[in-house]
Amino acid sequence: MNLKQRTLSWLLILFLFIPGFNQAQDPTLPLLFKNSFKTFELLRNDLGIYRDSKLFAGIDFHPSSVASIGMGLVSLCIADQMGWIDDAEAKVLTTLQAITGQNPGFNPDRNVSGYYRHWIDMQTGARAWNSEYSTIDTGILTCGALFAKTYFCSNAAINELTDQLWSSIDWSKAIANPSTGGIFRTIETNGEGTTGSITLPFNEYMIVAWLAFQQEGNAPGRATELWNNFYADPTKLPTSDFNGIPVLTDTPGRFLSSFVIQFPYYLCHYFTEDNGYHNFFNNARRADSLWWNMQGIAQSYEWGLGAGSSNNNIGYHPDAINDNPSRIYSPHIIAGFIPVYEPGGDDLLDLYQSGKSIYSLPNLGQDLILWRKSLNDVTWTANEVQGVDYATMLFGLATLPQFLGTEFFASYNDFFGTTPCEVTTRVTEEATRQDIQISPNPTSRQMQILFENGRFGIVKIQVLNIAGQEIATFRAEKRLRQFQFLLDLGDAPGGTYLIVVSGDHFFLAKKIVIRD
Repeated sequence: MNLKQRTLSWLLILFLFIPGFNQAQDPTLPLLFKNSFKTFELLRNDLGIYRDSKLFAGIDFHPSSVASIGMGLVSLCIADQMGWIDDAEAKVLTTLQAITGQNPGFNPDRNVSGYYRHWIDMQTGARAWNSEYSTIDTGILTCGALFAKTYFCSNAAINELTDQLWSSIDWSKAIANPSTGGIFRTIETNGEGTTGSITLPFNEYMIVAWLAFQQEGNAPGRATELWNNFYADPTKLPTSDFNGIPVLTDTPGRFLSSFVIQFPYYLCHYFTEDNGYHNFFNNARRADSLWWNMQGIAQSYEWGLGAGSSNNNIGYHPDAINDNPSRIYSPHIIAGFIPVYEPGGDDLLDLYQSGKSIYSLPNLGQDLILWRKSLNDVTWTANEVQGVDYATMLFGLATLPQFLGTEFFASYNDFFGTTPCEVTTRVTEEATRQDIQISPNPTSRQMQILFENGRFGIVKIQVLNIAGQEIATFRAEKRLRQFQFLLDLGDAPGGTYLIVVSGDHFFLAKKIVIRD
């Protein structure tokens, strides 16, 4: 029985036998959502720097990944909007001060064009693991800072430090060849692209192309030429066909790991808003699911071609169609596709209830998350969780309508838009116990719904008839201490109905009677 069927069954029971009720939502998805953020908190040190990976047991040894820092900045915005922490703004500022070199003793290694090393020391910022100056890692870091600037738009210090970061990077240096779409993966110490390190579209380097295009200001230049030649119209990009499903790729006939298309959705506003990219995003989801279905032994909720720890001494591996030697499925990829496949939430619930893929975080609460498991070796467990990859679990769950919805990313990844700064009321985690007030009741089909004494996010209102069938759904986008909504049921026949009001951490219902 899936989530929708379970919810309907309980609603029918409550509708038929209980005059009124105040019941919390199924706690599983809120649990997984918040614990995904807790994973990022475990990656973070006092300087605001985020580790590349967190061990499930033992002493951490991984350095920082600058891309993980970018994902961590976005995680703070989500946590603030959800009301999980009250110091997100201060934490963002701490991180920005560190990565822009404002802290004595912490000097992140950068080249003359402003690009960061892929990995840096957690305490000093020095080069770690003999890493390169990376364009995509610098891009994800920058997107995280720009996201935080857009979200905390009224904070002058965050604005100033983000602008300093943005202007310190010469994104044109990442453009290798506008005619082929080539982008340098690495940049030398002298600030010039590394020969032989060129990647072609399509892949996650769309983020780098987008930043270079925006810095050029749509003026004639190499970045603008590359963008218009390839990314401005997704139909210009190469594809591979998987059982009749065209998916974006960098090489026709080759398939990419699903994180490659998920990262641009969350961090590149053009992708987020473009219907053509949405179609390819959904195609990637369909192809991913179909490949697992064709394996013959996977449950319907065991899918997701992502990257992360692998078994058999493979180490880190970006799994893809026809390139997943251990047949490892990735729950964070299921979550990452939720914007185009909301039933992915049901799959995560089923996976959790199966007892598979559950890992305990190494914190005092031993909080539980979902992470990678192998169909080939059911006894294998990952020893670590990679922050950059796990970000799609947090981001995808955030887009569920009962949490922040897809509009959250569409609003705050619009780094270069002209939308004026808006101060929003944050969601609080505490669920109010006050009942909803509906008047008049009985009603002639028009009524007012009032809900006080709490702050919450997007509110969903459902109207169910006596058979438990949904006859109307409404959503209120405002975030207020007092929720007031005027409801008109139009031509609904007379009788008894159930009004269900739900949002983050609350789920309330009340019977109403419509007079003929």
